Amino acid sequence: MRLPPLLKYLKNEIDSLYPWLFLVELTLPDGTTYHFVHNTENIIFEGIEYIAFPFQLELPEFNSEGNYGTWYFNVDNTERVFMYDLERLKGAVDSQITITIVNAGYLQDGYIDNQFRITVLETRFSSNWVTFVCGGPNLFRVQFPPYRYFANHCIWNFGWHECYYNDPTATTVWGTDGRIYICYRSHISSEENQPVTGLKWYQYWRLVKRGEIYIGNFLYPDVWQAGVNYSAGTMTCKKTLADCRAKNNSHRFGGFPGLQGGVRIV
Repeated sequence: MRLPPLLKYLKNEIDSLYPWLFLVELTLPDGTTYHFVHNTENIIFEGIEYIAFPFQLELPEFNSEGNYGTWYFNVDNTERVFMYDLERLKGAVDSQITITIVNAGYLQDGYIDNQFRITVLETRFSSNWVTFVCGGPNLFRVQFPPYRYFANHCIWNFGWHECYYNDPTATTVWGTDGRIYICYRSHISSEENQPVTGLKWYQYWRLVKRGEIYIGNFLYPDVWQAGVNYSAGTMTCKKTLADCRAKNNSHRFGGFPGLQGGVRIV
């Protein structure tokens, strides 16, 4: 909501009766969301409680050399709040951080001075701080060309749509269409990732492969529920044709054994 004239006036004052607060919404790749405020007490804004938590935000610097601006978002690590998530999600790269600036005296009115979103590109940590190195889209970080063709190495993500291997240790649930879906990306469930009515369900679930022998979790899928930690399974893949054959999935092997020289880039 745009600022009214009064808040525009207060924004330009040297000092103000009510402070301007930085609200942070941190959304991890599995859908887990944290809400923090740089304040001495918790606040509620637009129906969401933001927890008072120490953090620092270093704004990006731009120069004439054309370097991409990088944000440094530092959060307190003395109590190891984030270490479990960082280890579980391999640094939580690709997490989304939404920063909102509001005035403490007008929280109930929903006025927002500024709001922007950045993406976690890298994560560092010490005994005192977790540092999320963030930025916007950067074409220099995009793999190009998009595919590299290897003779003996699979290029697909294990268990995802191209691979389509059904991990027997992964969670399966009934979709709202009456079909069985398997989790290929571990996450905490919410309404937006319920198969198949959620807006982002396809980022976490896919149909169980047709022709699969229905035993175990494939025969007895769970009833989907919100707030449950669903697992993509514990099996791994060596990305080799031999391992693919051992899993009876070689027809979907993402390598190209007929190539001479081992690799082609197209």
